[in-house]
Amino acid sequence: MNKQYEAYQNRMRKIADINGAISVMAWDKEVNLPKKGAAARSQQIATLSGMSHELFTDKEFGKELEALTQLNGELTPQQYRNVELTLKDYERSTKLPTEFVIRRSQAVSEAYHAWIKAREANDFGVYKDALKKVVGFCKETAELIGYEAHPYDALLNIYEPNTRTADLTVLFKDVREQLVAFVKELKEKPQVENAFLSKFYNKDKQWDFGLNLLKQMGYDFDAGRQDVSAHPFTITFAPTDVRVTTR
Repeated sequence: MNKQYEAYQNRMRKIADINGAISVMAWDKEVNLPKKGAAARSQQIATLSGMSHELFTDKEFGKELEALTQLNGELTPQQYRNVELTLKDYERSTKLPTEFVIRRSQAVSEAYHAWIKAREANDFGVYKDALKKVVGFCKETAELIGYEAHPYDALLNIYEPNTRTADLTVLFKDVREQLVAFVKELKEKPQVENAFLSKFYNKDKQWDFGLNLLKQMGYDFDAGRQDVSAHPFTITFAPTDVRVTTR
């Protein structure tokens, strides 16, 4: 293997290990964490997020990535594509100061705990300020990354590369026009019996049903597990450890 690419892999493994540790903490936060541990856990995740960001945005790493892009003929197509995508993430990430990443991470964790309290109290007011803070960080992230037409373009590009808000506006406008007419048509039809949606179901039987569905899907319980959380989610620690939760 190319020595430069091997060095790149080693750094990416270290970053993946830190991010894996963050994921373990995040999973524990939503599955096992006692209430009094919330503040400390938010700080721990924020600290590790800062470490991961610093390691990934190191200037020397940027030079290594640039050098690797000049080795197209010496790398396999897959290796070269890995470098291309990493460089793209690197260029975006370097626009975010480490101190900002730490503060944003802490705000997101704190917002989760506020949401739990609001949910238990059935009171949006408990969550309102925390949500406002997170939205503020999203707006600041967009400004730091930069955009041409719409602030959301900067955030959308992270998950849907080369997609713009203007593209989705056209798409959802068309979907809305079709769905409204479709829903109206459905309402005029005889309605199905849906009383089963309002029945009480034994918690243990729901748990067993979830396990049965996972087994039918071919889920590998030697590489994952099912747990209970306030909001169901899937989380990855490694290719051999992918967990799901249910409620």
